[in-house]
Amino acid sequence: MPFVIEKSRDPFYKEGMQKGMQKGIQKGLVQGKLEEQRAIAISLLDILDDETISKKVGLKLSEVKKLRREHQGD
Repeated sequence: MPFVIEKSRDPFYKEGMQKGMQKGIQKGLVQGKLEEQRAIAISLLDILDDETISKKVGLKLSEVKKLRREHQGD
């Protein structure tokens, strides 16, 4: 007779699912913040220099320069 484990009742399964969900939520929050920083930086490209944008928005200078190259002429 096969041994069957019901996942929904397994405490290790539940714990793993909880940790996975928390990790996914945290990753989503970090990604959302980065997307917001990039959007703000893009909106400032026409009025501020790269160094100022980097300092005020919290992005690396190289990221701001990359955004400027990608959005030249917009």
